[in-house]
Amino acid sequence: MEFSIQAIKRTVGRCKDQKKCYPNNMMRTSSRTMSVLYDKYMGPPFFIHYKYSYILTYVFLAFTWGGVVPFMFIMSCWGLSIMFIVERLMVYFAYIHPPMLDNDMMKQALNMLYAAPFLLCFMTTWAFSNRAVYYSEIEEVSETSVYP
Repeated sequence: MEFSIQAIKRTVGRCKDQKKCYPNNMMRTSSRTMSVLYDKYMGPPFFIHYKYSYILTYVFLAFTWGGVVPFMFIMSCWGLSIMFIVERLMVYFAYIHPPMLDNDMMKQALNMLYAAPFLLCFMTTWAFSNRAVYYSEIEEVSETSVYP
């Protein structure tokens, strides 16, 4: 969706700039300054921190609820695959320049991912030990069984 919208916006801007239905010559422009020309012919900037947040969200959602709802693993894999394909297309065809990768941000994201398996263990253990999750029995609370 993002790729399509960016491609349409760029193509319409180029058509208006060159006053042609099929803009194919960047030298035939009506732009008066280089910044206006770059705005029309270059894509949006690439922000790597958004991509890391999407990846962490998919992984933590899958590992939080995957033990209870196994379909979450499939959905997260599907979401990560679509994100990978769209981001590759955006890097090749839409963004201004390749991303500037930072080792510190990558190390922080990888360190956060170490917590995901522990979260999976805790949530799965809780879900499998909780009778209310799998059985429709509700235990009545009486006054004698409540702690003072």
